[in-house]
Amino acid sequence: MDGMNKKVLVLDASAFINLKIPLHPDVDSIYVTTVQVLNELKDRMSKLHASIALMQRIVRIDSPSENSLREVKSILKTLGEKLSETDISVVALALDYKKMMKDVIILTDDYSVSNVAKFLDLKVKPLIRRGIVSIIRWRYQCPSCRRIFREDVGVCPFCGIKLIKRGRRIKPADS
Repeated sequence: MDGMNKKVLVLDASAFINLKIPLHPDVDSIYVTTVQVLNELKDRMSKLHASIALMQRIVRIDSPSENSLREVKSILKTLGEKLSETDISVVALALDYKKMMKDVIILTDDYSVSNVAKFLDLKVKPLIRRGIVSIIRWRYQCPSCRRIFREDVGVCPFCGIKLIKRGRRIKPADS
């Protein structure tokens, strides 16, 4: 396969932590990650695994576009989801490759990353856990007055009671 048709596998921290990057990779795939993911690695084994993969040019570092970062942050509000800046960078990078008409898959065990990615019609491959079966839209509800909020404001501004996170399935997470 030429470089134009290779599958792009976008790695989050769990791919390094769970040692799921082959040191003899599939020649039909390109492995990419972000600097934020590498900075998130804390344990010695995952750092070593990442270093070897980078030195052997199995994994390359890439940065998402500002447009894709904004798009992912906008989707977070729609879904009532929360992601770290690292996780946002992973989803945004995958979105960039999808926009370039690449066959892209995010390798992750993070359910929130999977939820956002699936909403954006990105493929996700879980590493150790089972994948998600439905895309969830999260809302926050006051258990006292039953008011519903799109974003987590912590406590109900009307009652002062801590909000409860509630999910509603909006569609199956096929693929």
